[in-house]
Amino acid sequence: MPTPEEIRAAFTLRGVNVTRYSEDVRRRATGLLETLAGKVYRYLATADLKGRVKREKAIRTIRGMAVEHYTAAQRIVEESMVELARDESRHFKAVFGRGSGKQLLKREAQALVSKMFIDGVPLEDWLVGQSMELAQKIGRQIRLHPADGTAEQLSGKIFGRNTGRAVMTMTPSGKVVRSPVFQGDGLLQTARRYLNTVSKSAIHAASQAALMQAVGRSSTVEKLELSVILDRRTSQICNSRAGAIWMAASGDPAPESATSESFPGPPPYHLNCRSMLIPFSSEVAPEIAFKEWISSLTAPQQRDILGTGVYNSMNKGTLDLNRVDVGVRPLTLEQLRDSY
Repeated sequence: MPTPEEIRAAFTLRGVNVTRYSEDVRRRATGLLETLAGKVYRYLATADLKGRVKREKAIRTIRGMAVEHYTAAQRIVEESMVELARDESRHFKAVFGRGSGKQLLKREAQALVSKMFIDGVPLEDWLVGQSMELAQKIGRQIRLHPADGTAEQLSGKIFGRNTGRAVMTMTPSGKVVRSPVFQGDGLLQTARRYLNTVSKSAIHAASQAALMQAVGRSSTVEKLELSVILDRRTSQICNSRAGAIWMAASGDPAPESATSESFPGPPPYHLNCRSMLIPFSSEVAPEIAFKEWISSLTAPQQRDILGTGVYNSMNKGTLDLNRVDVGVRPLTLEQLRDSY
């Protein structure tokens, strides 16, 4: 059985790598909205919007585009959540070994993901709602567009400013295309940022829900500790739960817990939540600072997490590690699996 220090290191490193994997998923999902922006932009540049009938036809066309791209984004996020949930159970078994219970089957992971709520609603309903809301907002701008207005005036409100640059994106069918890059606070840019945030929370939720499923099947886990990143971005709710430790079986606060709250369920507790659960099979070791944790890893692991520049500064003694905000570099599921 691993020691509490080894368990903490394994799950903390796992949390860092899940965040990096999440970046890869979010990049693919939000890339579809980049494609949508380019498609709508090109459509409006040539569309005839003079007259109510023609405007309504354009709005219906754009609504269909939005639903198509959001549906594809939903598929990317949900499939990634299912695979990550299964991988989380494999990681749990790799750490705890005997007595850790059976791993999640694919149908079990799918059932787990289908029951999850993101931002208060099921992920599928949220994405459908977002596509319709985006189409309505674009439709409102088209209806308000003056008959003598230019396509550039309309696109500025919807997309922001066209930078003249282009990026490679992927269509819902998998075709790689070039899409324009916009700056500002256009409707589609706001939608892309929000999808990025919700996808991040969805991936985090899948990881933590699968961990709780594994804990329920384990005969060795006794306690759950909430690991909270404490910095200027920490939310009030996570700040109030820092140092919380619960008994896994009952959900009651452990004697050494810093809070008296009963187990509220696994993170995320809000959008962009960074807190995570760490299961323990024996007495929970005192929480260690980032500097102590990173120093316990091998040199390749340190360099991989910190990046070459920060790693070199650390070795030179010119950096306070307790003030480091770890950068995120994407990981694929295979790289995530190879990290433990």
